[in-house]
Amino acid sequence: AAAAAAQLGSAAQTVVQLVHWLCGQLRSPAHSERAVPSAVTALSVLLAVRDVRPLMVRSGGVALLAPLLRSCTGPHNMQLHYEATLCMWLLTFYPPALHAMSQSGAVSGLVEVARTASKEKVVRVAVLALRNIAEGGGEGEGGRGSDGAAAGSSGESGLIADEVALRKVVQNLKLRNFGDEELAGALTELEEGVVLRQKEASSWERYRQEVLGGHLEWSHAHTDEGFWREHAARLTDNNCQLLRVLTKLLEASREARTLAVACHDLGEFATHYPAGRFLVQDIGGKEHAMRLMVHADGEVRKQALLCVQKLLVANWRFIGQGGGGGGVGGSGGGEGRGDGHGVRRRRCCCCTWGLRRVTRCD
Repeated sequence: AAAAAAQLGSAAQTVVQLVHWLCGQLRSPAHSERAVPSAVTALSVLLAVRDVRPLMVRSGGVALLAPLLRSCTGPHNMQLHYEATLCMWLLTFYPPALHAMSQSGAVSGLVEVARTASKEKVVRVAVLALRNIAEGGGEGEGGRGSDGAAAGSSGESGLIADEVALRKVVQNLKLRNFGDEELAGALTELEEGVVLRQKEASSWERYRQEVLGGHLEWSHAHTDEGFWREHAARLTDNNCQLLRVLTKLLEASREARTLAVACHDLGEFATHYPAGRFLVQDIGGKEHAMRLMVHADGEVRKQALLCVQKLLVANWRFIGQGGGGGGVGGSGGGEGRGDGHGVRRRRCCCCTWGLRRVTRCD
C-alpha cells in the first residue's frame, strides 16, 4: 500500500510538472510553429481530468490561452482554434477559472470565436462554454458543476460586459438553423439569459466590477443616460478610485475598445458630476485623452475627441441639445425663442439651463 501511495504521488508530481512545462511553452515557445499547437493539443486532453484544472489556473494558463482565441483564425489554424476553445470549455467546469477568464478577456474571445467560426464543432464548443460561464460554472451530469461547486455569480459578472455583442452573435447563429439539438438549446438559453440580465445591466456593482477588471465593453451601463445621472458621483468614492482606474486604462491599456469606452466614461462623468471636468483634469485624464486623439483606431479617436470637448466645455448638455440651430435671436431648431426677459428658452420636455438662469420649457 505504501508503494502504491508513493507511486501515485510520483505520478501526480509528474502531471504538475507537465502542466507547468506546457504553460511554459505557451509563454515562450521552443519552436516557432510546432510548440504552441502541440502544447494546446496536450492540454485539451489533460484538462478532461478534473484535478488538472486547478493546476492550469494556478500556472496562469487561462491568460495564456485567451489570446489564441482571437489569433488562431483562418483555415490553417482551425484545429488549434478548436482545441484552444475546447480547453476553455473544459475550464468552465472549474468555477475559480471563471474569474481568470473575466480578467484575461477570454469571454470576449469566446464570443469572437462563436461569431467567426465556420465549422459547427467550433461554434458548438464556444457556445457551450459561454453558456457555462453565464450560469456561473459548467453543469455536470448531476446538474452541478463537475468540480462539485454550485453555479455562482462569478461567471455572470465575467459575461455581462460582453452581452451586447453576445446577443447579436446568438441571434445570427440561430439563423443558421443548426441540426445539433444541444447547440440549439444552448443558444436559446443564452438569449433568454441575456434578456433577463440586461434588465439589471445598469446596476452599479456590475459596472464597478467591469472597470476594476480592466477590460471594458459597450455594455448598457456605459450608454445609459439614467445610469450616469444616478451614479456619476460614485466614481469619486474611495478617493476617486474608479475615476483613477479609468484614467490609468487610458495610459496603460492596449485594447482599442477599452480605450474608447474609458474615454466615453470620463466624458460622461465630466458632464454629469459638478466640477467633474476639473477632477478629471487633476488626475491626468485630459492629458491622456488628448494623446489618444491621434490613436490608430477610429473609434478611439472619436471618443477621445468627444471626451476632450466635454472637458473643455462648461455646460456640454446645453450645447449638445442646441444641435445646428441658429445664432442668438435666430430661429434655428436648437435655440428656441426668448421669453421677453433676455433669457433663451429651449423646446424640450423638462427644465433646462438657460443662458443666465434655469428656465422651464414652454
